[in-house]
Amino acid sequence: MPEEIFIIVIVSILAGTFSGIVKMVLAFMRERQTAGAGHATGDTLTQSELSRMIEEAVRKATSDLSHRVEALETGDAPDQEQGRIELPPPADELFEPAAPARRRARS
Repeated sequence: MPEEIFIIVIVSILAGTFSGIVKMVLAFMRERQTAGAGHATGDTLTQSELSRMIEEAVRKATSDLSHRVEALETGDAPDQEQGRIELPPPADELFEPAAPARRRARS
């Protein structure tokens, strides 16, 4: 009787190992197939589309700056003070120096 139980245990271990390997292979193949199909759906950008989007964003962000540089190069800058910002005064000018604390005399 113990030999039959031993054979059943060995067969079940082998069957579990085989089914686990088959399951992993099928999952890998399914994942690879869906990854390949993801490119065909149009959900991703090509490299040229991404480059074009980046170029356009940079061009929009720097258009005002490039116009001002061109105006400075030609020498007919209309308003050079327009882009300047006023900086806050240094920290030592913001606050008056505190008077030293007086000690109380003990009575």
